[in-house]
Amino acid sequence: MVTASSRHREKLLFKDNIPVIAYTRMNVPNTSYQPYYHSEVEFHLICQGNYQYTINNVSYNLQDNSLAIIHANEVHSYQRIQPPRCKKMSLIFSPKMIEDKPTSVEIMKRLKPTHHLKLSEKQAGMVGLSIMEIAEECRLKHPHWKSVVVDALEKFLVIVDRARLNVGEKHAVGDPLIKDILAYLDNTFTENISLSDIANHFGLSPYSLSRMFKQYVGLGFQKYLIRLRITEAKRLLEQTDLKVMAVADTVGFGDLSAFNRAFKLLTEVTPSLYRKISL
Repeated sequence: MVTASSRHREKLLFKDNIPVIAYTRMNVPNTSYQPYYHSEVEFHLICQGNYQYTINNVSYNLQDNSLAIIHANEVHSYQRIQPPRCKKMSLIFSPKMIEDKPTSVEIMKRLKPTHHLKLSEKQAGMVGLSIMEIAEECRLKHPHWKSVVVDALEKFLVIVDRARLNVGEKHAVGDPLIKDILAYLDNTFTENISLSDIANHFGLSPYSLSRMFKQYVGLGFQKYLIRLRITEAKRLLEQTDLKVMAVADTVGFGDLSAFNRAFKLLTEVTPSLYRKISL
């Protein structure tokens, strides 16, 4: 049996001495980590791909819309399995971050026996958006950002706890068709596409597709499409030297003003300022 005493304890490094980190990883090479443990809590949302997590000697095979939960000082390891395309969103934080939040502390106690949740499309979308919000606060560091992060952690935990209880979910598994639609959008969101185009492609009416998005994703089609484009735009601003106009065009915005408005609405800064901050 793998125990904490037989595996190495790892000290995680955090920026600004704030013990919280949120990030997204896509299409990384096949990786695996040997068993280890630490004093922080981990949440990993599998958006695409196949991962195997081993937590306290129990293995979990996680696929799309699965959430792995690793509590403090639990011995764990993981490896990514085929296919090559993958996407994972992660949130790691110290329990000390929420020790003054009674609701958060109580939720963590209730989650203690849980290491794996299978989410609906809507639940996964809400969890993913919450991780993105925390990542943005940690990145931009606006005034009072640390307090905002603590509040955002509680919001995240409430979402996870409701998912555990399946509150308000009539379709816990989700509609298989929406998975195909989201996968199609992942490959076409940079193109000049509309709700009608996607509806026609899948033999649906625009009204039916709009309702399906709100039911299973928790966002309207246009809001979801814009979030995909802005997420890719942030990556290009961080990792390339493309001019802002070129970035806007690359991610599917034909109009620079519309891109600037959408970008600032979601990040609270302009694309140019975002690039300076992220360097």
